Amino acid sequence: MQAAQLAAARAGLDASGVRVVQAVRGGRDGVLAIVAAPALYEGPPVDTCLAAILRGDAPVHWLCPHDLADSRVLVAATTYAWKAKGAPANSLDLAGVARGDVSRVVLDVPGTTFGDQPIYTRGKTWGQFEAAVDVPKGVATLKIYGDHGLVQTLPVDVPAGRQRVLK
Repeated sequence: MQAAQLAAARAGLDASGVRVVQAVRGGRDGVLAIVAAPALYEGPPVDTCLAAILRGDAPVHWLCPHDLADSRVLVAATTYAWKAKGAPANSLDLAGVARGDVSRVVLDVPGTTFGDQPIYTRGKTWGQFEAAVDVPKGVATLKIYGDHGLVQTLPVDVPAGRQRVLK
């Protein structure tokens, strides 16, 4: 959180107001998280900015409403290799948040028992979601739905041992 607070202060945000929106810990190398912080300036409306925190010493970049205007989701994702029953496999961990006009987010992992599962359905939350699943071939897709059906397909293209912010 210290890195997020320092980056918030540099970005003109209220570092003392940094809050975790969603987090997932899939290993010993740290946490993936979506965090929020309000802008420092006075008067309404107060912008709330978001950042996706990756594991380790990855830099934290804050995104404010104008940066996220074309993004339906903000996701921190990592994939790491491991052996499942003697066979190599990849594990995908992700933490994300969907904007208000998103009604559902489905994680599609072809060829697995996980298959095509909803990981977020609109409710009375910030729109946060998380998942930790095996992806044997490293292939996964987020399907993002609005009130009138599928509006975006976002490939989760994160090679084993890497991490990435998706939006």
